[in-house]
Amino acid sequence: MEQNYNKKLCVNNFKIGDMVLVKELTRSKLDPLFEGPFEVIKSKHPVYTIRNCQDSSDERRIHHNRLFKLKQSTMEPKQRQIRPEPRRSCRIRRPPQDQSEYTRNMIQRGVA
Repeated sequence: MEQNYNKKLCVNNFKIGDMVLVKELTRSKLDPLFEGPFEVIKSKHPVYTIRNCQDSSDERRIHHNRLFKLKQSTMEPKQRQIRPEPRRSCRIRRPPQDQSEYTRNMIQRGVA
């Protein structure tokens, strides 16, 4: 039974100074899934002490299951991508010729 559990076990080992995100446990549907970024200041696996990067007085002790390593590329602000204007169709739309003759004939006969 233990082997089956350990087969899919994902152990997160963080070092002091690593940047992490914390998964929110109670949130509403539109709230963000993660909170952060935080910096690991003490590590005693499986519990880590983290500090908020914006507010240095905010320290928390969090289990490793709720922590996710933050990639450095996500820390850099994204540049705005300039989108090209949408293409507009240049096609001239006309009704099919066979249908236009049919409607003209029907009007002449007085049916339509």
